[in-house]
Amino acid sequence: MIVALGAVPAVPDIPGIDGEKVLGVMEAHEYPERIMGDRIVICGGGMSGCDLALELAMEGKQVAIVEMLDELAKTALLDNRNPLMFRLEDYKVQQFTGTKVLAIEKDGVVVETADGAKKTLPADTVIHAFGMTSVSRLAAEIAEKYPTTAIIGDCVKVGQVDGAVRNGFFAGWSIH
Repeated sequence: MIVALGAVPAVPDIPGIDGEKVLGVMEAHEYPERIMGDRIVICGGGMSGCDLALELAMEGKQVAIVEMLDELAKTALLDNRNPLMFRLEDYKVQQFTGTKVLAIEKDGVVVETADGAKKTLPADTVIHAFGMTSVSRLAAEIAEKYPTTAIIGDCVKVGQVDGAVRNGFFAGWSIH
């Protein structure tokens, strides 16, 4: 048996994250009509957040990305990351790296910069893209019941598409 249950969006406990003007990155792609106004703040600067930021900026939105790490899309392949970074600059996407989201309020996103300064980034819509969390508990329960189970994909460790395809290929190949 092969178990590949995937992952679900990570939603940290941030005040206001469940507000009506807040969407998850997957929701934003699935229901673009829910993105209101022109000022968009994307919380999370991995590939998903950066890709969406570029897409929205290309539509004429004023977009800002907030990322806790010191650079955006830090774990992305350079062949994907470098052109994306140039395009984000071309479309004037604001980049707040080394910055922590403290709260999401009616008028925008309250952040704290690396030097401890607090400010509010104005937003009509806030999109959270904090990454994914493995669906590992159910996979472990299945494997406990069926010892020959191969657990693959994001339910083992959240990764990129190339790794998921490779793992799926070898798991399928191993079946006789």
